[in-house]
Amino acid sequence: MLASDAPSQDPIGLAILAAAGTHDIDPAGWKRLQLVPFEPASKLSEAILSQGAERWRAIKGATQAVASR
Repeated sequence: MLASDAPSQDPIGLAILAAAGTHDIDPAGWKRLQLVPFEPASKLSEAILSQGAERWRAIKGATQAVASR
């Protein structure tokens, strides 16, 4: 969900955001530091996130592209 962005109108991202809303998933407390929108060439979308001192990378995309990361 944190690698999705509603303004991009990416159909998969919008479906993820809608599903998160129906399951009471709350992204509060997470700060998105960077978002790389979906790129057809890489078949990925990626976000760098932080919560306190923790940093995470959220990736979504084609199975093989994600697995190769």
